[in-house]
Amino acid sequence: MHEWAASGCIDGFALAYLGMKDHRLPAPPADSVPRSAVATYPTNFAAMTRTHFGAITTRGEQLMRSVLPMYLRSSPH
Repeated sequence: MHEWAASGCIDGFALAYLGMKDHRLPAPPADSVPRSAVATYPTNFAAMTRTHFGAITTRGEQLMRSVLPMYLRSSPH
């Protein structure tokens, strides 16, 4: 992705990771899935329960919705 951005194939990208510290999120939602709910989950996704899957995917979406506006505001386009 860094190479694509450098070559102009994409304008840029934003990364959010499940282990981001909650206090560093710019605009966490009121119903945010806390870092502690997903930070120690093993990477054996095949054995994931529906509850864990929901927590991980919801947190991922919440993180992107929280950090993406920061990058869109600073975009030169």
